[in-house]
Formats: sequence, C-alpha cells, structure tokens
Amino acid sequence: SFLAQCGVWPAEATPGVMVQRTIVKPGSFLDGIVWGMMSLVLFGLVMFSMGHLYTMVMDNKLKALAGLKGVFQMMAPMKNDKWEFNISHTMLFGILACLVSMVQPQPPKPDEEESERKAKKSKKKSKGD
Repeated sequence: SFLAQCGVWPAEATPGVMVQRTIVKPGSFLDGIVWGMMSLVLFGLVMFSMGHLYTMVMDNKLKALAGLKGVFQMMAPMKNDKWEFNISHTMLFGILACLVSMVQPQPPKPDEEESERKAKKSKKKSKGD
C-alpha cells in the first residue's frame, strides 16, 4: 500500500511484535530544530542585507542604482523610506523561500513551432534536391 511505501505502515507485520506506527520520527525533531534555526539566521541575514541595499538606494549612496529608487518604492513601500522588519517577516520570508524551493521543475516541453519550422525546412531542402 501507499503507507507501506512511505515507511509509515510496515509492509509485513511480524506476529507477536508490536510495531509503533508514526508519521513523524521523534529522532528527527532535533534535525528539524537545527535546520529551522539555520534557515532563520540565513534568511535574517538576507533581510538585513536587503535592508542595507534599500537604504543605500533610497539615500542615493549608490549613484549607479539611483534610477531604481522608484522600483524599490513600488516593490517595498516603507514609511519615511526606512527599511523595517521583525522576526515574523523573517519567518514568513523563510517559509516562502522553502516552499518555492520545494517545487519540482517541470520537464521542458518540446516546442511545437520549432519542430514545424524544422519540418518545413527539411521539406524545402528535399524539394530543392
């Protein structure tokens, strides 16, 4: 069954042996805590560095990126052009980044127009011969 393939339900139960059926392995709680803290620190650093970039663009410290001031204001509207974030912003950003990274990439679909063009070219070449 599906649950047996996932490791939740034993495929073959041994008579007389009690099997504990859990969806979450208790031994992996520590792993989850460590990875959660690491991701929280990582995404906090990303938010902090984005705040510095935002501040530099808004204060015109980066002359090369002065044209992006309007884009930054539309992308992240802040009061008095001052970057502010807290732990909930960091956690939401981390959850969003994790969800985006979990999406499996779709296999490329063959381009029908390109295959039609190749077929037309091969027909023209065969007619020209």
